[in-house]
Amino acid sequence: MASQAANTDSYETLSKKYQAAYHEYLKKTYEGSTEASGARQKLTELNSQLTQSSSNATQSAQNMVETAKNVERKTLQIYEKAKLLDLQKDLIEKKNDELHSKRRQIEMGIQKNRYRRNLIYFLLLLNVVLLVVFYYLYTKGV
Repeated sequence: MASQAANTDSYETLSKKYQAAYHEYLKKTYEGSTEASGARQKLTELNSQLTQSSSNATQSAQNMVETAKNVERKTLQIYEKAKLLDLQKDLIEKKNDELHSKRRQIEMGIQKNRYRRNLIYFLLLLNVVLLVVFYYLYTKGV
């Protein structure tokens, strides 16, 4: 950016020098001075420098446009990757919720099974106690 500002300044300076040299050349040509050929040579040199400066400025502008395109392309790639990462994050969160739900289901199943097992133990014990009581009553009553 600073290079372009320097190119612009030198181009403007060269342009002013060229205009002054051209004015001097025309003045000497119309006066019929012998120094007109020297002024013409100076004018040619300034024109060459002006063309070179203009070419450098154009090249700098093209480089900046190309760099801007590259930055825009990279920015789009970053946005696309960020979008993909967001989708993957959402998928991971969904799978994590499913896993958590399955774990709760397993815990509930284990608790149900414990309750049923304890209930069966209790009912078996109650049956044994009732059998002993009926046996005792049957043997006592006979």
